[in-house]
Amino acid sequence: MAGQWTTADYALIVSVCSAGASLFSLAWNVWSKFIYPKAKLEVGAGYYVDGAKDKPTTNHYVVVSVVNHGPTDATVKLIVGRLWKWHSLVTRQFDMLIISHRGKMPPKLPKIELPIKVAVGAEEKFVFDREINWFKDGQRFQIGLVDTFGRQHWANMKRMRKLKKDLEGSEDDKIN
Repeated sequence: MAGQWTTADYALIVSVCSAGASLFSLAWNVWSKFIYPKAKLEVGAGYYVDGAKDKPTTNHYVVVSVVNHGPTDATVKLIVGRLWKWHSLVTRQFDMLIISHRGKMPPKLPKIELPIKVAVGAEEKFVFDREINWFKDGQRFQIGLVDTFGRQHWANMKRMRKLKKDLEGSEDDKIN
């Protein structure tokens, strides 16, 4: 009967595997929390009006903001956008583009200087003219930022839908 396994043998194997998984989990948590922490960035996009809406000198802007929720400082390298296609939810593949100031920009807008360091608890804003053409032909567009680790941080779709609605409303105001 020396070749048969008993309940104690199975319990020993399960205990050793459990201890190995626990050690791996502990090492992973120590590594990600203390040795090599990465900042959590929140990206927002909004439509801002500078001045009263009924005045002809009113300025309209699209502002992309980023807030660093810590635990370390972060450096934003790129402002990016992605277009959702019908297969994007299944394949996780998007049409990506890098967003920058192209063409003639009004002189009153601050120049976007990237990369930019965002301290813990700080907010940085990137201002674009409302003449941008992000929402073509009813496409779903999402804006985000890329940090030094190569991670992409995206504005939530609720904010992007509101921005699209505001931009379409501003076009109606511009025509009238």
